[in-house]
Amino acid sequence: MKHFPKYLLALGLIPVLLGFLGRWNWVFDAFSHFRLYYVIYFAAIAVLLLVAKKWKSGFVALFLGAMLFYSSIKNLGPVPLSYYEEGIKIASINLLSSNDNYKEVGTFIRRGKFDVLVFQEFTPDWMEYLKDFEEDFPFMELDPSSGVFGMGVYSKFEIDSSIIIHSKSGNTFAKLVEIHGNGKELSIMNIHPPPPVSKELFDTRNAMFSAANDFLKSYDKPYVLIGDFNSTTFSPNFKRLTSELEVRDSRKDFGLLPTWNTYWSLISITIDHALVSNGLDVMHRRVGPNIGSDHLPVIIEVIGRDW
Repeated sequence: MKHFPKYLLALGLIPVLLGFLGRWNWVFDAFSHFRLYYVIYFAAIAVLLLVAKKWKSGFVALFLGAMLFYSSIKNLGPVPLSYYEEGIKIASINLLSSNDNYKEVGTFIRRGKFDVLVFQEFTPDWMEYLKDFEEDFPFMELDPSSGVFGMGVYSKFEIDSSIIIHSKSGNTFAKLVEIHGNGKELSIMNIHPPPPVSKELFDTRNAMFSAANDFLKSYDKPYVLIGDFNSTTFSPNFKRLTSELEVRDSRKDFGLLPTWNTYWSLISITIDHALVSNGLDVMHRRVGPNIGSDHLPVIIEVIGRDW
C-alpha cells in the first residue's frame, strides 16, 4: 500500500506519455485523443489522495491534471468579433455510408437554413435522396462512392471552380470548391482522410495531412478547411496539417464540441473540425443533432472581413 499512490500516478501518466509519441506509431497516436479523460482521471485521484492525506502525491496529481486541462483549452479562448448582419452558414455532415435515416437528415437540412452543405461518406443512395434539395442548392460538386470516401458539396452560391487534392501516393482525399454570391467569395476544402487504425492507414492519413498543408500554404484566398479529419487536435500528427498554415480552430469561444461517436456519448472526442484562414471571422459554431450517423454534424457561420 505504501507505493499505491505512485501506481495511481503512473497509471495516468503512461497513456499521456504514449500519446506524445503518436507521431511515430499509430497505436501511440490513439492515446493522444483522450486528453480530457486523463484530466478527469487525475482530478479524481487527486481528490482521493488528498482526502487520504497523501499530500505529495495528491498535489502532483492535481498539478498534472491542471497542466493537461490547460493544454486542452488554451486555444479555445474568446475571439473579438465585430457585429455582422449575415455570413455564410455551412453544415459539414459525415453521413455514415450505411445510414438510411433519410428523414432525420432531411429535417436537419430544412430546419438549418444552410447556405452550403458539405458531405463525407457520400454514397449514390444519398445522392439520389438529396435530389429533393437540388432546387434549394442548385450548385453542386458530387463525387459519390459506394465505400466510405465519397464526397459532396451542395451550395446556394455559384461554384466557380473545384480542385481535387491528391496525396503523394495518388489518393484523393480532399476537394476544394470556390464559391461566390451576394458580394461574398469563399473557398471550402472538404477533407476526409482514413481512420488511423493500422500502420498503413496511419501513414496514409498523415501523408494526406501533409499534402493539404503543402497545397494550402500557398493558397491566397480565404478558406474553410472542414470535414472528418479522423484526428483530434491533441494528436502530434495534427501539426502536419496546420504547421505552415495561418488557420485557427473555429471552436474558439464556443467550447470543445465533441462529434464522435454518437453510440458511446460518455467517450466522445472531436475529430470533425472546421479551421478558418485569416480574413474570416466565426460568427457561430455548434454541433447538430444525432441524424443516424456515428458523427454529429458541424455547423459554422463565417464572415469575411472584406465582404
